[in-house]
Amino acid sequence: MKKRNFQKTYVFIAVCVVITGCTTNFTKYNPDAENPGLAIFSNKNFNLLTCYIDGKAWRTQDRRNSGFIIRTNYELYIRRLRTNGPSDTIQFQWGGIYENNPYEIGYIGLVMSVPKNYSVTDFLKAQNGQRLIIDSTVNGYFTTSISRLNNAGLKGNGMLYFNRASYDSIRPLFFSGHLAGLFQADFPNFKITKGRFDHDLLTEMVQDY
Repeated sequence: MKKRNFQKTYVFIAVCVVITGCTTNFTKYNPDAENPGLAIFSNKNFNLLTCYIDGKAWRTQDRRNSGFIIRTNYELYIRRLRTNGPSDTIQFQWGGIYENNPYEIGYIGLVMSVPKNYSVTDFLKAQNGQRLIIDSTVNGYFTTSISRLNNAGLKGNGMLYFNRASYDSIRPLFFSGHLAGLFQADFPNFKITKGRFDHDLLTEMVQDY
């Protein structure tokens, strides 16, 4: 009986190991010696965004996979939003934490207009190497959800530079791409400065319906 119970316990543990697996971190953080709390600017798929918000460091959550069944926690999602107007929008949303405080969870967002006949692939290809002025009208706007900043519903203007932008089909229903660049934003009661982002884009991160 004891042997049978031991075998059941062993099988249970083995199943748990298979389900949870080992945690893999796909984010690589290389500190910027001249800007404490920020990562260096890169375009090598390090999978993170860092910046200063109101003069304090903010960074995206690490891209982690905690097992074979549990889905990967991505730091960025891109969504194509259909509208009833003459154009649609593409929304970038980076999820992260303020000052390394796990209770200060929030996001930085970017909303931009896109022609009705454009896909995310078309949009990113057109932005590669471009420097844009984000003016809250024609070229879109920035958003954030940091609770302590009291910024609900506020739109930000700023600058955005796409050093690298691509997203292409690698086989049916699977896509791969890259997104890297720099940005800054001005909101009515605070600023985002020295922003830099670098991502390996995968199918699960992009919703383009």
